[in-house]
Amino acid sequence: MRTLRLGLIGILSIGVAAYIYAHPPKLTAGGIDFSAFYCGARVLSTGADPYQYEPVRSCEHENRQWSRRSDIVATPLPPYALGILIPLARLPYAQAGLLWFMLLVVSTLVIVWAIRQLADLPFLVVGTCVALAVFLQAMPTGALAPIPLSLLCTGAVMLTRKLWNVTAALLGFACIEPHVALPVLIATFVLVREMRWRIVVVAFALILFSLALGRIELNVEYLSKYLPAHALSELGSVVQFGLSSMLHNFGVPDRAALAIGSAQYALFVIAGILLARSLRREGIAMTVLVPMAMAVTGGPYIHLTQIAGVLPLAFVTASRTRSRVAWAGIVLLTVPWNLLNALTPNTLVVPRVHEVVLRALMYQATPGGFAYIANALVYLGIACTFWSLLVGRNWRLT
Repeated sequence: MRTLRLGLIGILSIGVAAYIYAHPPKLTAGGIDFSAFYCGARVLSTGADPYQYEPVRSCEHENRQWSRRSDIVATPLPPYALGILIPLARLPYAQAGLLWFMLLVVSTLVIVWAIRQLADLPFLVVGTCVALAVFLQAMPTGALAPIPLSLLCTGAVMLTRKLWNVTAALLGFACIEPHVALPVLIATFVLVREMRWRIVVVAFALILFSLALGRIELNVEYLSKYLPAHALSELGSVVQFGLSSMLHNFGVPDRAALAIGSAQYALFVIAGILLARSLRREGIAMTVLVPMAMAVTGGPYIHLTQIAGVLPLAFVTASRTRSRVAWAGIVLLTVPWNLLNALTPNTLVVPRVHEVVLRALMYQATPGGFAYIANALVYLGIACTFWSLLVGRNWRLT
């Protein structure tokens, strides 16, 4: 009887899954970010150039409703990252969107699981914070960030268990978002002797895969033209939290803002490696957690969903130090500032700071002004995390 009951439940589950796959709910249709990933990978799979206006624009407009025929959302992913998504891009758009939604859900749950493996904290606390900071903000646009963050967090857990090959594979796939994963890859290579030849293999595999998919021409185009142009186009966006975008909003020339943001990113990569080395006594997981947090702090290009990469380090710090300041940082990093921003009269571009001040003095609406407050509070949350990690252990909860 029990076997029959389990069989009926299995058949019913398969039937429900098949129906949902055939008739995906609109909630899982995929946002503008997913459209860019889907179309970039689909175009690459045909042998065309995913870094050109056409045929990417035609693909996006074929699958989504746009207000203007000329609109397009570009993807900043390298050829190897788009190649990883090709199996998904070969599916019909609606079904691919459903699977992407499910992948974001699973990634969020994996992040929660990994944090609880590293920090002795209640599931409800960790789950609520990660759901707000990661899933709730990524879901409307279909953002990529939950996937590499889940891979990196799982890599930290596997590193503590000395599963070197599994760790290398996870870090390699996390490079689907290279600017988040690359500092972790470098830190692991430098600090963990057992991982060095494995990281070399992963690096060569990614390079060969990228060359096989996109040839030398596409890879050169991506690095020399497309990536700088994309970073330039994002300056001043209401969803940008990088140093370059902040400098742009304060009137710094665009090229200089990008150069300063890039230099800061490089310095933070080095600082992350040195800091992870000094914190090895806290556990080998710091080899992943610290560089990941440093990678998403500032730089030329960073979104709030990526800044959630500081949360695992914040939870581990709060668990071990019981610092009030660490918990304050977690709260500030958890608040879905992008969604709150959408409730205010903002445009997609943040006015420069003198325009905000001028409009405020004239008692006029200040579109985008909320973004300055959001940026400040997010970075205050990051500062709380690192302060607690390094010097704030005496401010404990009683």
